[in-house]
Amino acid sequence: MSLACRIGDEKALTLPDDCGRLSGVVSVDAIVVLGCRIAPGGKLSGPSQRRVQGAIAAYRRGLAPWVVASGGKRWHGVAEAEAFRAAMLEQVPGDCVLTELSSMTTRQNATYVAELFRARAWRKAALVTCEWHLLRAERCFVDAGIECVPVPVESPGVSLWVRSVRALRERAWYHLDRGSRFGG
Repeated sequence: MSLACRIGDEKALTLPDDCGRLSGVVSVDAIVVLGCRIAPGGKLSGPSQRRVQGAIAAYRRGLAPWVVASGGKRWHGVAEAEAFRAAMLEQVPGDCVLTELSSMTTRQNATYVAELFRARAWRKAALVTCEWHLLRAERCFVDAGIECVPVPVESPGVSLWVRSVRALRERAWYHLDRGSRFGG
């Protein structure tokens, strides 16, 4: 397995399994993994599991010394970031995993993570989320002042109809959320 980090639309950086720490190749301050639905009992859903595995893979390959789990929405009494952190602790040292527990939306993920970044003088993140969610998420993080290296997590194959609905929904949410941020 390799981890592909899309940079813009033209380039791709692939990190092989055996590469170890790569501080000189990709320079980011932290890996940010965005929360999503948690199953009953605090178990990770399929998309949550894929996002956590993407963050762990990025950490183990040396993209950054820190992982930030972002997501305060509670599912069955468990916050997304708390469940993500618990799942990562099997493979990432606990003192390297920070949680952001205030956000309820992608825009808020970006806003609250940006506050955390500013407090530490960090500027650049490896952003881990599902590939269909990445464009909106990256735009929100850039709007919040964070440079991003996108780390897409592939979803299982879906129909053209589902991909189209997701694309329209993501575009609509970005513009609606951005408008509410500016009082519109």
